[in-house]
Amino acid sequence: MEKTLRGKSSALPSLSFDVARCDDSIVTGATSVIAAFPLGKLANCVTVPVQRKVDGTKLHQMTEPKWDRHLVPDLELGVPRFFPPILLSARNNWHLREQLMEVFDRAVVIDGAKRLEAAFHFKENHEIPVIIVFGLSPVKELELRTRISSGSEPTTRIEERERFDTAAPRLQVSETWVHVTIKSNPFVVPTARGFAPAVIVRRKNAPYAEYLLVGASSLAQPLEKIRVKYGTLIGRPVSFRKQGPERTATYDVKER
Repeated sequence: MEKTLRGKSSALPSLSFDVARCDDSIVTGATSVIAAFPLGKLANCVTVPVQRKVDGTKLHQMTEPKWDRHLVPDLELGVPRFFPPILLSARNNWHLREQLMEVFDRAVVIDGAKRLEAAFHFKENHEIPVIIVFGLSPVKELELRTRISSGSEPTTRIEERERFDTAAPRLQVSETWVHVTIKSNPFVVPTARGFAPAVIVRRKNAPYAEYLLVGASSLAQPLEKIRVKYGTLIGRPVSFRKQGPERTATYDVKER
């Protein structure tokens, strides 16, 4: 689904991005979505809680003594990868209103701030997967950050929906060709069988985004060749079909 992000001050850009609903397992009772967010515009929309500010960062920082974090990315690791997705707390600063995402102030980066800062250093500019949690208090944000830092990471099971609050199955590939545009690079999501790679896709003329699990080798290997060829999967038009009705049937993949 495409939502519009509308800024309430000149510092916040207006943009749209594809989102799908997550379940409530990140924080009990909290609403959350996962989005393909334009990286180049994210810096103006978020802030990073840090114990002590450092100079020269692209990301906005706010001092929070209880947050044991300093925004100093390890640039020797090279261009960062964005799975797991960046985790944001919208607090009450971002609001979902039907077809509109209203932004009144900056969201808080709970996890992934150093990867974001490194991406800006390397002048990356593409869409990245971002999980946005709504309605958390500063105390709950710190509790969630502590769980992640301690290795007790929150479970993020994707529940595909055509529209918010309307259940729908994820994109299922059959023996008929399905034509999509890939909207994200691969990231991992927990499933009943463990972690599995997924990408955000969008079918032609569809008003919403869907998720496609790409763990099968007959999917993963062709997609990896495309990713290596272009340096990214984002924006690539691809077609899929299965060679038979069996669950274990292999996939055909072709670039359009």
